[in-house]
Amino acid sequence: MMTGKKFRTIDIAVPEIYIGGLLGSMTVFVFSAWSIKAVGVAAEEVIKEVRRQFKEHPGILTYEEKPDYK
Repeated sequence: MMTGKKFRTIDIAVPEIYIGGLLGSMTVFVFSAWSIKAVGVAAEEVIKEVRRQFKEHPGILTYEEKPDYK
């Protein structure tokens, strides 16, 4: 409402409005994909650490040793 007039419709035939709407709606999917990827990378690191500890300290499975929680 910068001109003082209210608008009732958005004309997507205007290339700037169409591209802006397209890019604006895509940002939701981009940030969601980045979040999902970050969680996947973190989970993979946790699995690697658990496997390393089981390999180096097999007593963890029989409760003879405590795992390194750090």
